[in-house]
Amino acid sequence: MTRNLLIGGFGYLGGHLARQLLKKGEEVAIFDVVSAPPYVADIAPKIKAFRGEITDWTQVMEVVLKVQPDNIFHLAALLPPVTEQHLYLSYKVNVEGTVNVLEAMRLLGKGCLIFLSSIGAYSTSKPIVVDDNYIQRPQNMYGTTKVCGEQLGERYYRVHNLNFRGVRFPPVIGPGRTGQTKVPSIFACFAIEAAANNVPYSLYVRPETSMPCLYVKDAVKSLIGLRDAPESKLRQRIYSIHGFNISAADLVAAIRKQIPGAKFDYQPDEPVVKIINGFPTRMDDSSARQDWGWKPDYELDEMLKDYLQELKSHPEMYASIKRA
Repeated sequence: MTRNLLIGGFGYLGGHLARQLLKKGEEVAIFDVVSAPPYVADIAPKIKAFRGEITDWTQVMEVVLKVQPDNIFHLAALLPPVTEQHLYLSYKVNVEGTVNVLEAMRLLGKGCLIFLSSIGAYSTSKPIVVDDNYIQRPQNMYGTTKVCGEQLGERYYRVHNLNFRGVRFPPVIGPGRTGQTKVPSIFACFAIEAAANNVPYSLYVRPETSMPCLYVKDAVKSLIGLRDAPESKLRQRIYSIHGFNISAADLVAAIRKQIPGAKFDYQPDEPVVKIINGFPTRMDDSSARQDWGWKPDYELDEMLKDYLQELKSHPEMYASIKRA
């Protein structure tokens, strides 16, 4: 049976990934600084959980030796605005932590390491489309640490033949996304869940504010797809992934088609709007499509229907999620 270790696996994306891996009949172990959140309570008994800090080399190595994973999904990272407020902590977690994972994997001597990078690794010039080789001049500390993580992985691949693979995601949205701060992309989750709960919501962006998105189920699909891709098919180590594009106005209109009484207004937070305006319009994922058959299953309308159905079917899993 395939053994998977999810570093930072009790985060939002890790919970969805763990659920899908278990459905495939695989083993899942999670190493995280936090305990299991409510939205994985139903699968928690099937997960081997290890509490620890990614910044502590001995703890990382110890869990790798205990689990003996066939694959590691490195999902742990601090996000904006925390990364911009605490630069040294961000370096410790996002850079030193990545070195610890890479070094542990090297010493293990087997398996595949999947690294989660971001649209934040690109420059702020906002071209219409960016491909995998577009210049990387990130606008903040978060993006800087992601570029560093990519390059560290590339080096371990070249020097140590470590099976390093990575994805660059646009903002990922879906049920279970948490936050008490205005992470740039999370307004979409807040708006959908406020409408589902019949609560008015003020979007902290402008109606025309637009960004590329990826539904969480497609994000999980791509992580597993890249892991399972034959090495002979891969022409590179890092692949950009794209789902669909939305503006805040498009999102509101789509929600109101499903929930006609949804109440929204706009109270733009200009620093957040500026960050989103720095995102590229589209991630060119043609290399992922060609090399390992990547293709998203969800556009805006399909995403929204599935998102609302998830909330309706599992209210106990998401009721305690804290919102900004």
